[in-house]
Amino acid sequence: MKRNQLIVLSLCFIAMVAAWYFVQQPKRNSATDLYSQVTGSFETSAIDSIEARVLSHPENTLRLSRTKAGWQIALKKGGEEFPAPAKKAKVERLLGLLEGLQGEFRAEGRDLLSTFGLEKGHGLEIRLKKDGKDLVAIVAGMKGPDWGSTFVRQEGFDRVYLVNRDIFSVFDIWSRKPDKALSLEPWVDLDVISAFPDSVKTCSYKSGERSWSISGPEPEKEQKKGVKGQAGSKKASPEGKSKGKEAWSFETRGKVVEKSWEEVRKYLSPVLPLRARDVEPPSVAGKAGLAPGQKASAVFTCRLKSGAEQRVEIGSCDEKDKTCLVRARGYIYRVDSAWKEKLEKPFSTEGKKGRKEPAKKLTGSNYTDK
Repeated sequence: MKRNQLIVLSLCFIAMVAAWYFVQQPKRNSATDLYSQVTGSFETSAIDSIEARVLSHPENTLRLSRTKAGWQIALKKGGEEFPAPAKKAKVERLLGLLEGLQGEFRAEGRDLLSTFGLEKGHGLEIRLKKDGKDLVAIVAGMKGPDWGSTFVRQEGFDRVYLVNRDIFSVFDIWSRKPDKALSLEPWVDLDVISAFPDSVKTCSYKSGERSWSISGPEPEKEQKKGVKGQAGSKKASPEGKSKGKEAWSFETRGKVVEKSWEEVRKYLSPVLPLRARDVEPPSVAGKAGLAPGQKASAVFTCRLKSGAEQRVEIGSCDEKDKTCLVRARGYIYRVDSAWKEKLEKPFSTEGKKGRKEPAKKLTGSNYTDK
């Protein structure tokens, strides 16, 4: 056998050995190969409505819709269905959890779905829609092994994925799997006024003959212009000028009194922000004097440094449960009547018997949602 032939045969043998060795090696997948797209990518701004329900308890269905002012939730009360404001941050968190959702394939087939809480009629169904059509439709069965993940499937399919996100948490479901109807209360935004005293420029209150207003210090340029061009102006008084940025004007019954920022903040802190006890259907507005076209018995308005305005129209009050009905941004809320009492006695700490009473905090943890 010639030398060239031996070389060719040797090369062929080496190639065959290398091919055999390669075939015998176990197949290795990259980390990205383990995950599949469950929801795919979508523009969160394109979603205009959301529906969610526990399939075994469909009596409470979460229905959210986008409006120009934000998100609304559909509520039922006394047999009446009406829109109420929804928490923007909570809705955005849900959309963020489902956008581009990826999962690890775990099982396929109807016989295996019950293992993951995904058999027919079970699980949490979520639908994200645009113009009435589903962009995303998934069912979440139960939490994963570490409780920070969730077993899900696409609606209409039997493939089960484990996604590395706790989808149940945004729905305030803390059990292993949804075993009761959804609670809608956590989605309702009860913030009537979300502003804090530090963000306020002016505030005013008007109730019949009783009225007052608080005005913050003007910018230095405007103050100088006022002093030069309006020597007789109350805001350009020597006393106000001496206090500079700390000088606030409190006007009531035609008189102007100067207040320091500390005094103003001490008064406004129990008043702002304002959180309601509950939101009521529009049908109660007429009896409360808050129906469209009716003039409210009292109005509280705050203009913020950002230029935005917070306006609350105050209607009738219930002495029994110590609440008042108010209207803000087109919604009817029920708030503590002590808030209105505070507005009617600005900078006053005197009780009915002449004793000083501490101001009651009306916001934050002092409110209990119904």
